[in-house]
Amino acid sequence: MKTAVFSFMEYFSEYFQTCFIHRRNRITGILISFLFAFMQIIGSAFHREETYPLTDPVHLEQIILLALILYPCVTFFWFFLSKRAKVNTHSEKHPWCLSLVFFILILAGWLPYWLGAFPGFFCYDATNQFIQVFYAVSPFNAHHPLLHTLLLGGLMDLGYQLSGDFNTGVIMLSWVEMVIGAAVFTYSLRFIHRITRSITVTLLALIFYACFPTIAIFSSCSTKDVLFSLMLLLFVLRFADLYVLKQDTGKRNIAGKFFLVIIIALMLLLKKNGACAFLAFLPLQFFIIKPDRWKRSLVLLNGFVLFVSVNYLLTVLLTPVPDSEAEMLSVPAQQIARVYTMEGEHAFTPAEWSLLGTIMYRGNLGQYKELVADVIKVAIKTDSLDKHRTEAIKMWIDVGLRYPQDYLNAFLVSTYQAWYPFTDITGYNSTGMNGYDTKTCYFACAVEGPAKLESILPGMYDFMWNISRAVSLYQIPVIGLLFTIGFMMWVFVYTFGYSIFTGNRGGLSILLFELLILLTNFLGPMTLVRYYLILFYMFPVCLGLLFYKRSSS
Repeated sequence: MKTAVFSFMEYFSEYFQTCFIHRRNRITGILISFLFAFMQIIGSAFHREETYPLTDPVHLEQIILLALILYPCVTFFWFFLSKRAKVNTHSEKHPWCLSLVFFILILAGWLPYWLGAFPGFFCYDATNQFIQVFYAVSPFNAHHPLLHTLLLGGLMDLGYQLSGDFNTGVIMLSWVEMVIGAAVFTYSLRFIHRITRSITVTLLALIFYACFPTIAIFSSCSTKDVLFSLMLLLFVLRFADLYVLKQDTGKRNIAGKFFLVIIIALMLLLKKNGACAFLAFLPLQFFIIKPDRWKRSLVLLNGFVLFVSVNYLLTVLLTPVPDSEAEMLSVPAQQIARVYTMEGEHAFTPAEWSLLGTIMYRGNLGQYKELVADVIKVAIKTDSLDKHRTEAIKMWIDVGLRYPQDYLNAFLVSTYQAWYPFTDITGYNSTGMNGYDTKTCYFACAVEGPAKLESILPGMYDFMWNISRAVSLYQIPVIGLLFTIGFMMWVFVYTFGYSIFTGNRGGLSILLFELLILLTNFLGPMTLVRYYLILFYMFPVCLGLLFYKRSSS
């Protein structure tokens, strides 16, 4: 009995020293606890449609109280995980036959979903991209990544030429994505097993990748976000293998670096915000991981140079119509519109009101929707904005200084469905758009023209439709949280904090680029699952980082 008491006291003393006395761990625990408390209290207030939750003193008290409760919970589990036994992680080889089994099982898990949506989900701007390739009179548009437009439109065209049926092209596109997805997730499973040495964790990850509806539904979806998120996942894993775990040596190391350069270029070519995040990642990784920093940075820079070169070549060859600058102004446009909605026209000086009429259609300000920026951003007159850019920036700053609450609320309410788990994705539903008179807009669940739905498993299609549009997923006990972006965000934040807590620079390097991508997503027009798909793809990897076993060396 005394031995047990002494052991408990010793354990508690070590925990207290680690989590309350150690400065870095204490600050990390406080920040993560307050962040979770903020997301829960303020997210819940926005979900209840409160107008000014940040100025309510009751909410501030609730945040402080909840953070105090969460701190020992957050830090104790970190401490418990960090006390796990160390093992050597450098000897085990993974047979290729096991990888092949993983690959086949993942595809087998996705097959019923694909048959239910046969020939595959063709939605999210896919028709517009197809037109740019199929019809010579239709110019290319830089709004969509040119590489993805060529891939999608080229396969659709090829399928039609081979069979006279556009569905053949959708089948080809779906299977290209599914094969790439299964290969990337197989690599992810090998990585997870390598860092955890746990068959249980690896099998759970396999089940998640192969069977979880969100993963399976998007596996055959035409949106660019699927391939971009897969390349993003592959990039962070290859980066960790080369420069953290140092798996490849000799000729394999050279080939691995060449492969990493290709992955970087493909990833950045598939989505624009990837380039902005990558430029921020370059200097950060330089200081976080010290060994080989110059050689590593040169490899990453080569990948960026390859992206710029290929993108320039595609632009010269295809001469696309430039993308509208309004796409990057969702947040400031929403902030101005919220000030107008909440405070009225008198919130602006006569000069500011006149300038607003010059750079945007003021009639759209009255159609402000908290969750979607589309109605407001299309009101921006980009040509006029170019001529009055300095005045517009000054006006935006001046109005923000007078109404900081409205600015902050406009940003938080437009993003809260990405960081608060207990809510549905309802952006499009709030606009009254055609086809979105449903409960949620979790997924489009559509096969748009010129393709047509020919479901082989109608029951499975109905199941996917209900998940996508008809059911409040977060209200399903326990498992429902796995469907929410907010819960995946919480897991990511907790894992990021754990990496800081343990001083795991390798874990930070894996999560840092994803964090930068998420921050750019916050600046987008709305919250959709496809924008945050990387959170779902990284979920098993985050669990692997939480349960990883460090090298005994």
